[in-house]
Formats: sequence, structure tokens, C-alpha cells
Amino acid sequence: DLPEVTRGENALCKAVSSLSHDMNERGIAVLSKTGETAKMLSKYRPGSPIFALSNSIPLCSRMAMFHNVVPVFIPYEDQDELSEYDVARILRDIKNVKKTFNKGTINEKKALNGINLHLDEGDFVTIIGGNGAGKSTTLNMIAGVYPIDSGKIEIDGINISREPEFKRAKYIGRVFQDPMMGTAAGMEIQENLALALRRGEKRGLGWGIKASEKEIYRDALARLGLGLEDRMSIKVGLLSGGQRQALTLLMATLKKPKLLLLDEHTAALDPKTAAKVLAITEELVSENNLTTLMVTHNMKDAIAIGNRLIMMNNGKIIYDVSGEEKKNLTVDDLLRKFSEASGEELVNDRMMLAE
Repeated sequence: DLPEVTRGENALCKAVSSLSHDMNERGIAVLSKTGETAKMLSKYRPGSPIFALSNSIPLCSRMAMFHNVVPVFIPYEDQDELSEYDVARILRDIKNVKKTFNKGTINEKKALNGINLHLDEGDFVTIIGGNGAGKSTTLNMIAGVYPIDSGKIEIDGINISREPEFKRAKYIGRVFQDPMMGTAAGMEIQENLALALRRGEKRGLGWGIKASEKEIYRDALARLGLGLEDRMSIKVGLLSGGQRQALTLLMATLKKPKLLLLDEHTAALDPKTAAKVLAITEELVSENNLTTLMVTHNMKDAIAIGNRLIMMNNGKIIYDVSGEEKKNLTVDDLLRKFSEASGEELVNDRMMLAE
């Protein structure tokens, strides 16, 4: 799913006419030594974002004047060292995002105070913090529930900061804390899955469920291990909370999203069901290599799940850890890190009980 990276002016010239419509929508990343490639693509692909990578600051400044060109400075001595993985890394960012609710009133609240977060392809990031830290607000800003005051949100290099929530749906899958929010209770299981499969697409007047799709739904449901593959025609409102949350998770990942947002999606479930849903979560994220943000109040889960953990307080990220350091953390370590980074004690009943 990476934007195409073409090395060399001549090779790119030959490739321009054969670029697929899908690639045209996602954008094109090129390595440029003179700027001519970016200029040419700007002319012939006016609807595509062009990411022009260069190790020259003056060249980046000149390419910024071209229509639809996003110059990216890469401080490499040899541009041939730049890999496709490096290109993927620079195309996912949350930059200095700020949000204040009820600005100018007695109830003014700075929910996000300059959030900067870079996600690598396939990152599974758990987010913890006390009440009012900005965890869910961060997910809401990304999803477009509320407009940001300033900053920038990019997915695959596309600036979605000012896009309405429904337009961001083609990039984002989301599971809420309330199991009732992610599904349509009055529709059948297979009808809900049909809606999920068409996320981000234009709708027509054809049949809502095609015969060929039913096998896709049956196979996907069977992987949940809940027996729902044999009950596809029942109304979702008849399912238990755990079953609905598992279905919501499947719907959010059925059409592989660029970013999966999980907002305390097991908090309303009993411990046994929560463990089942978490196991399904890890399986789906791992198999599909989904870039994921998961808010949780359970510090043990935050440590055990994913490859990276961030801690928030007062609308800022105060701790960011990954790899072996994250694996070796304990709950006491997190409490100490919070105290060191914020100068406060972490007082949150839900987090204390989740130890």
C-alpha cells in the first residue's frame, strides 16, 4: 500500500502514463535531484499529491512553488539510501495539533496542547493517562468529530485536517467504548457487514448484499469464534454486548483502514468478554498489519499489547516508549514515569482498579 517510489527521471517519465487511478488518489512519492520530475507530475497529474523527496533545502523551497507538490527534506548524503520504508514513515503524522473547548468562557478547557505524534506503518500504540488527559479527544480530532484549532493531521501524506468526518471514513476504522455505537441494531449482521465493506465508496441502487459477498462475511465471522457465521440473518440488536463489540471490530477492519482507532473498546465489557475481544483485536491487527491507536485505562493491557505506549497528561504526550523498553515495563514503572514527567501523582480510580 505504499505510494510508488521511482528512482531516476527517465524511469518516472515512462511510468507516468501507466499510473493506476488508485495510485493517483493516494499520491506519488518521487526522489528528485533537479525538481523537473515534480514539475512534470504537477502538470500532468494535477489531482494527485506529489511528495518530492530531496536532500537539498534550496531545491525543496523551489519545488514548494509547484502546484500540488509537497517537498520533503531528507538529510541523506546519498539519496539511494532512502528506502520505501522511509517513504512510508514520513507520510503519517499528527503535527502540533491544538484544541480548546468553550474558548473565551469560564468553562474554557485546553484539551490538546500541541500534540505531535508520528506513526510508522503497522504501529500498534496504546494510550494511557488520567481523566481529561486528552486521550479520547485525540482520537476524536483524528476522526473528525471536532475540528482542530491549529496544526495538521496527515494520513499517507494526505492532509485531512479540514475534511469532515464522513470523508475521513475511507481512511479510518473506529470502535467505540459503547458496544451499541458501532452497529445498526435494526439491521441484520450481514447487512451491517455490507455497509462496512462499502465504507468510503459511492452508493448506488443495486442489491445491498451480493451472493458472492456472503462467503466473505461467513469466513470473516467464523474467525471470531462466536458462532455468528451461522446467524448472519438475525438482527444485530439481539446480540450480547460482547458479540456486538466483536462485530464492530470486524466491521472496522473488514476493509483495511489506513488507521484503526480503538477508544476503550473493552471498558464496558465483563472481564472474560473483554479478554476475548482483546485477543480478537490483537489477531486482526497483526494479520492485517494495521496501524492502530488504542486508548485504555488498563495499564497491564497497555504494557502487554502493541509495540509502543504513550502517556498523556493535560493535553500533551509526556512519555513515549517502544520495543524492549516497553516490554520490560511494570505498572509501578508507569506510575513513577507519570510522576517524573508531570510532577503529579496519577490519581484515577479506573486505572488503579485495572492494575
